[in-house]
Amino acid sequence: MGVEYRHSSKTLWTPFAYFFPVWVKNFNEAEMKLFLIRLQLINRSKLETHVCRRFCTIPSKGGKIKYKDTLLLPKTKFPQKISPAHRKKHEESLAANLQFDHLYGFQRLWRQDCPEYILHDGPPYANGDVHIGHAVNKVLKDITNRYKLLRGFRVNYTPGWDCHGLPIELKALKDNMQSKSSSKEPLIIRKKAREVANESVNKQMNSFRRWGVMADWNNCYKTFDKKYIQMQLQSFYQLYKKNLVYRELKPVFWSPSSKTALAEAELEYNPRHESTSVLLSFRVCSDAATFTTEIGKALPKEYEKYSNSAVEVVVWTTTPWSIPSNAAVAYRENKMYSLLFYENTNENIQKFYIVASECLPRFQATTQIKFAVVSEFEGSYMGHFKYKHPWFEELSCPFLAADYVTMEKGTGLVHTAPAHGADDYVLGLKHKLPIECYINDEGNFDSRIKQLSGLNALTMGTSQVLKILESSKLHEEKYIHPYPYDWRTKKPVIVKTSMQWFMDTNKIKSLAVSELEQVGIHPNNVQHGMINQLVSRPYWCISRQRVWGVPIPVLYHKETGEPLVHKAVIDGLCVLVENSGNADGWWDVPVGTLIQNDELATQYEKGKDIFDIWLDSGISWNILGDKIADLYLEGVDQFTGWFQSSLLASVALRGKTPYKNICVHGFVVDDNGKKMSKSLGNVVDPKSITDGKPGDRHPLGSDVLRWWCATQGCSNSAKISISSSLLQSSDESVQKLRNTLRFLVSFCTQDYIDKLQIDDVSYDELMYIDQYMLSLLKKFQERVTQDYENYNYDKVMNRTLHFAATEVSSYYFTWIKDRLYCDFKESQSRKSCIYVLNEIYMTLTKVLAPVLPYLCEEVHSHYNQETESIFKSVWFDVDNQWENIPVASVMDLALDVRLTINQMVGDNNSKTLWAQILCNEKAFQTLQLLHPTNCSEVDKCTSELCDILQISGVDLKLSENKEFSIEPIGVGHSLEGYSVAIGKTEMFQCHRCLRYCCTEGNSMCTRCQSVLNSLSQPAAGISKDSPPGPEIPVPDPVKEEILLRS
Repeated sequence: MGVEYRHSSKTLWTPFAYFFPVWVKNFNEAEMKLFLIRLQLINRSKLETHVCRRFCTIPSKGGKIKYKDTLLLPKTKFPQKISPAHRKKHEESLAANLQFDHLYGFQRLWRQDCPEYILHDGPPYANGDVHIGHAVNKVLKDITNRYKLLRGFRVNYTPGWDCHGLPIELKALKDNMQSKSSSKEPLIIRKKAREVANESVNKQMNSFRRWGVMADWNNCYKTFDKKYIQMQLQSFYQLYKKNLVYRELKPVFWSPSSKTALAEAELEYNPRHESTSVLLSFRVCSDAATFTTEIGKALPKEYEKYSNSAVEVVVWTTTPWSIPSNAAVAYRENKMYSLLFYENTNENIQKFYIVASECLPRFQATTQIKFAVVSEFEGSYMGHFKYKHPWFEELSCPFLAADYVTMEKGTGLVHTAPAHGADDYVLGLKHKLPIECYINDEGNFDSRIKQLSGLNALTMGTSQVLKILESSKLHEEKYIHPYPYDWRTKKPVIVKTSMQWFMDTNKIKSLAVSELEQVGIHPNNVQHGMINQLVSRPYWCISRQRVWGVPIPVLYHKETGEPLVHKAVIDGLCVLVENSGNADGWWDVPVGTLIQNDELATQYEKGKDIFDIWLDSGISWNILGDKIADLYLEGVDQFTGWFQSSLLASVALRGKTPYKNICVHGFVVDDNGKKMSKSLGNVVDPKSITDGKPGDRHPLGSDVLRWWCATQGCSNSAKISISSSLLQSSDESVQKLRNTLRFLVSFCTQDYIDKLQIDDVSYDELMYIDQYMLSLLKKFQERVTQDYENYNYDKVMNRTLHFAATEVSSYYFTWIKDRLYCDFKESQSRKSCIYVLNEIYMTLTKVLAPVLPYLCEEVHSHYNQETESIFKSVWFDVDNQWENIPVASVMDLALDVRLTINQMVGDNNSKTLWAQILCNEKAFQTLQLLHPTNCSEVDKCTSELCDILQISGVDLKLSENKEFSIEPIGVGHSLEGYSVAIGKTEMFQCHRCLRYCCTEGNSMCTRCQSVLNSLSQPAAGISKDSPPGPEIPVPDPVKEEILLRS
């Protein structure tokens, strides 16, 4: 349909000219052309909205009032968007005004009679600035605490820091060198390390507070606090009295680069480490004839002439540097072994080799040696023989049965050096083998073997050993395999014997396993293997050879080296700690000051070892008294670290687990999939995300960082991805939620709810659309609550974003805007939807508050003018009445009709269309609950079905045939029992509500006319401060229609 407009003897056509017949008369020809071109580019519905509501006016006593001023449009001071440049200042202002730092203390007062929820904080290292891994951990903990606070708990959360350890000591040494001081005196190093730790604690604490982490920041625990040190010293004495700690020479992981023993948790495995793999032959102390006789076999006749030839066993090893420490060869009793004959006529060599039968194909493929199988025998016979030591030929060594011998690699015969392997050591203890270690603390051979003295075991030492053993070498190659590295220096470690202090885990292992079986592990699909690790762990080395840590309070006899653990020494050291605030006195005061016994003071000297930092942090549960934490939440790597050390220490000292539940998250990886760490230099600074980085990244704010942590950190993956696109997506998600909350708070403030007496609205008074929305809200509440309980914060956020953006914003807001904006202010229809809006608001803010505290506290301050924290409220109660199956079935059919119409309409404006629906009996009975039948054309435009379908009107008929009474521009059929046709509506648009629901000759629908009539007197809903409309004549719709419509 077009409209003719004549100007300067030219005919111009536009479908929009109807709205501009008067005030465009003064346009010249050029202006008119430009005007009409622009009109063609404007969406018709938006144009109509703009013109009618902006320029059409009604008279009032105070002058003219624009139509838009008669609408109950959203009004709020809550900002729609915070520009990146202002986010830091905005969030800091919110934190100060809403007293973020006081929330933890407030809730401890509010909830004194409530059940307590304890999340015990695993202490991060105080060795520098925070990285993105800190953000993941601290934010996930804070989400948990804030959720529990909303569930009515009294949260117990004390942040902590691990202030000892090698990373801090190395940084102190580096700083000391930069200050042109090369002193390595313990007290100087300790002083500098303490400064490093204190500076790091303050930096990290400020970052945690910037992220909105709720805690009592004035009462944190630090492992170098005097009370903590005293507790640790007394705990060691308790372990000693229980015979759970001892000192012994044992093989441990030793870091030559750090010059200290390491725990398993302080290792990381390099999957591409290159070792030297060799096959070596050791000569048996029996010739071929004697050997075959001993195994009950006769030497075949063709080999009798070689009866005096040597018999050699073939071993495979990737640590040839440990050959001088060899003490035995291990075999498997229940496996078969083969005696092989090898002859080299060119060199006149004839000898016999022994290899496990299962390993023969691999042995031949590797060595390319041609051999003949002479005989096969059971492995148990190997115990009858001895062999000559490969390095010290004057020694003979035994063959020993061992279960750790496997056939997957090697030859089935294992080189055993008790000084350089845990299994080897256990076997050596059992058979009283000599334990010789020729490697010093620097990883070099000591002076006892002149040919190797001073050579590094892993490099030149290996080459020299193989050069000397060249005649015994059958094969050599480079072997790529996972190998333990020092997680701090990123250099390989070795296993060597060292005199260390150990916790006897064997004595507490069964109880520890029993306690762990009662602990909940989250997420439940994580493969932690912690029980298997406990079962296989032989001991725990708790001593380290550094100076920055808690000293092991033991004296040693000056002549014999025997240790003395004395209560007086420990108590004396605790007094020094109390007086000085630290344990520096151990390196400073004489022994006599500690023990108060002159005779002992002259015979003993202080030890130089410190405690393993895993014992430092492993007893941190002591700060809780006798309570058991509800949750330990750390990275997945802590199954071998803090989770395990805490369990062992707690079981050893008090016979029970320190935690009821464990929750783990992954670790952040860079673009190459590598774990981020400070030592690799690939970390992301969270400050660059929250506060921006000049020339690199705009400030996104703490809420965006927290959203990323929630959606990525709990995704059940061991690896957490971070990228600019993910952060941008997080920013967009938070903005979408902000928009939804802004619309909600525009109609839902505590004062407005009270004035309209929304709380008095009963469920039965609600319209179908509103009841349906509540049923969706109930499902949402149940699902997100379950997700929160299972620590699935990623599911909570993804589900919330979908619910808010789709079911709430796209659907419900669209369905209710007409009555929300245009109905009488206190009409039941408005109260019905505002009641639901308020329920949605209360639900969304509480679901989002643990993750987005800045946003939710801000919007809640607009909802409640008393600015009471949202965290003072409690979680919502799920109302079972909302699960209305009949309403859901009605709405499901209506939404099916909506889908059918949308497929026909496409991107066109559906509000100008009329629908005719022909239904079978069942569909008719269902849809007429939403739409009147046998009524006027006007009433057919004002139903809930029209709101859902977003069309001008509906003609609902009971008819089995498919004959439509309108001229359709589109027809659709459904298996749900209806057919629908759409056509152009014959109704006219209301100038106020813009719906096509007026009969010919009327410019206002009945509803809007009633509202306008009520506004002849000043009434609520029209802002008194609204400026009057422009002095533009309002067109007479009837006259203009006659003149201009074709």
